[in-house]
Amino acid sequence: MAVATFLFGNAVSLIGNALLMVALPWFVIETTGSAGRTGLIGMMSALPALASGILGGVLVDRLGGRRMSVISDIISGVAVLLIPLLYQTVGLNFAGLMLLVFAGAALDIPGVTARRLLLPELARDANTRDEAITSAYETMQGASFIIGPALAGVLIVWIGTVNLLWLTAAGFGISALCIGLFSPAGKHVPDPEGPPVATGAVAEIKAGFRYLRTDALLLSLAIGLTLMNVLYTPFWSVVLPVLIDDRFGNASRFGLMLSAFGIGAVVGGMLYGMVGHRLRHLRRALFLTGVGSFAAMLWIMVPGVPYPALIVLALAVGVIGGPIDPMLVNVRMERIPEALRGRVFATFSGLASAATPLGMVAAGWLLEATGERTGLLVIAVIVTLFTIGLWLTKPLRQMNVASVETVAATSTTTPGRAPSGRPNPRTDSGSS
Repeated sequence: MAVATFLFGNAVSLIGNALLMVALPWFVIETTGSAGRTGLIGMMSALPALASGILGGVLVDRLGGRRMSVISDIISGVAVLLIPLLYQTVGLNFAGLMLLVFAGAALDIPGVTARRLLLPELARDANTRDEAITSAYETMQGASFIIGPALAGVLIVWIGTVNLLWLTAAGFGISALCIGLFSPAGKHVPDPEGPPVATGAVAEIKAGFRYLRTDALLLSLAIGLTLMNVLYTPFWSVVLPVLIDDRFGNASRFGLMLSAFGIGAVVGGMLYGMVGHRLRHLRRALFLTGVGSFAAMLWIMVPGVPYPALIVLALAVGVIGGPIDPMLVNVRMERIPEALRGRVFATFSGLASAATPLGMVAAGWLLEATGERTGLLVIAVIVTLFTIGLWLTKPLRQMNVASVETVAATSTTTPGRAPSGRPNPRTDSGSS
């Protein structure tokens, strides 16, 4: 019951965010007709990422996963609710809209982090494997970005953009109720017999960064995932639409390719949920194969291939790369002490989200400066070099041996510092 209600509430929240990806820019276009102002709204929704990732992680650790998730949904819901309310009553100027969009996005990363931190406790209570529930959670994220934008397009035509904003605000309220009433607290209780813990916001932030810095695998993953966001996200949101328009001149083909990739990612994530617990000794290989599949797709696309081949490529890359997100969440859960998970997880998300706009600007400039084919070739070379770099990164070999004993070992180490020894080679995460 708790797992099903949690997943339903999480799905409603995720779909709400996906609806906003379409509803907010469409609302700005309808009310202002300005592409520049639409871009500013996009910037305001991305602006809180780094700060909320770093500072919000402390709130997650202090308040617990359930409470932080509920607070995040309530703030997002109120911010979205005020947009149509003010617009239809006293009026809403553009500065006010920007402020509300910023407020609505301010706790997105802490909210996602909080829900992730509930997963181990939910798995224990439901007597299920960590991989199964993590895969369900991460796969749902991919599914929401298949369902959400398409659903938003239908609803805008059916009920209008303003009414869609009302509906989205209600969805955040439903999510807050589901998680608030039925999920575990997800709050770490310090061991009175254990070592002293950092107190004060600044000290807690430093403890999280110190742990991340002193664990070679986590630091390598943080840097790697940040660079992946710089390279991969701009491909799907900037490079691919330009390529599709230049080669086929049909916007619907862009949407179909995104859907193919999304469906593949959902299938790959579900497969990992079913068999991932048997493949812990292959996690590094799965991660690097997923990364390498994207590089291979770019090289195949450079000379130009028929559109059906692009659909098959996107689907295959989605399936091969689908296990990456749930698998890396499991690795981080195993290595990060419970008391520090909020800070370290949120820092991961904050760094990755903050880096994405830089990649988008760079990709757009590259395409304008070199053209579509040459730009794609340059990106393929960079992604290939990045993939080779990951293969040569020695700390990633620890992905196959990370275990809960690694976390337990921190009880005898300096607070906020990763254990200096190698992880215990036992690969069983302890889930039944």
